[in-house]
Amino acid sequence: MVNKVVWLIGLSGAGKTTIAEAAVKRFNAELLDGDTIRDFFSNSDFSREGRERHLLGIARMAAMIAKHTPVICSFITPYEDVREKILEILPEGSVMV
Repeated sequence: MVNKVVWLIGLSGAGKTTIAEAAVKRFNAELLDGDTIRDFFSNSDFSREGRERHLLGIARMAAMIAKHTPVICSFITPYEDVREKILEILPEGSVMV
């Protein structure tokens, strides 16, 4: 059985990380958060293409982790077409809110 991914989207300062941290505790899930991911990857390309490449890579990582545990993702994710591509990568039944 594949676990699900919940991908939280919203503007900076909207509370995504706060909600994600509470959900991680409640559902014993793994957290992938924009604030902490930047510590692992040096991503200074904030062009539209750079953001898309970065977010799709995170989606692939989330899908891989979801083979073992539920995943909560928290990223700004500003572009509708990129959100659609992300949902195609994530396991069936995953949601974006």
